[in-house]
Amino acid sequence: MTAITHIGLAVPDLDAAIKWYEQVLGFRLLAGPFSFDASAENKYNMTNDLLGDTVKKMRNAHLMADNGVGIELFEFVE
Repeated sequence: MTAITHIGLAVPDLDAAIKWYEQVLGFRLLAGPFSFDASAENKYNMTNDLLGDTVKKMRNAHLMADNGVGIELFEFVE
């Protein structure tokens, strides 16, 4: 069986969600926030491969708790 490395959660406001996960649940920011704009990417890119080509703009960040639980937060802009 393959281990789950992290889960992804869609949030309406990435910056507020990062702050909440850090302050309330003790997560720490590992990477990001990153911005994705499909119009600036190659036609074939990892984001659209994973999430579908209806995603045009989004932001995301990776966080981790002290116990190793990882989350990836997504803010879908368009």
